[in-house]
Amino acid sequence: MYMASRVAVCTTLGACGGGTTALILHTIHHGIPEMIASLNGILGGLVSVTAGCAYMEPYMALRMKIDDPVDACAVHLACGSWGLLAVGLFASPKYVENSEFAGVFFGGNGAQLGIQLLGASVIFIWASFWTGVAFLTLFHLGWLRV
Repeated sequence: MYMASRVAVCTTLGACGGGTTALILHTIHHGIPEMIASLNGILGGLVSVTAGCAYMEPYMALRMKIDDPVDACAVHLACGSWGLLAVGLFASPKYVENSEFAGVFFGGNGAQLGIQLLGASVIFIWASFWTGVAFLTLFHLGWLRV
C-alpha cells in the first residue's frame, strides 16, 4: 500500500474508532448518547493516530479525570501521549528504514519505543513549563478566573 493511502486509511480508522468508542462508552456510563462525547472521541482518535499513521498497519488504528470542561487534556495529553508511544509499539518493519526501529510487537528491540518515550517526556516538560509561566503571569495580573 502506498504511504499516502495508508496514512489516509489509518487516519480515517483512528477517527472512526475514537468516535465510536467514546459514543458507546458515554452511552453505557450515562444512559444516553451525546454528540460532544463522540466528537471528542473523534478528536482523540485523530490525535492518537497522527504520530504513527505512516508506520502502522491500518487495522492497528482502531483502539479501544482531570477537571477539564472542554476535554483538552483528554484529547491532547492522553491521546497524544498514547499516539507517540503507539509508534514504538506498533510500527511495522515494512515501513521503517531500519528493522531495529520496528515496534516492540513487530520484533523491534525497543529503541523506537525509547525514542518515542523521550519525545513524549520532552513535550510534556516543555508544555508544562510554558503553561506554568502563562498561568503564573495571569495569576499575578489578577486575570485568572479561578
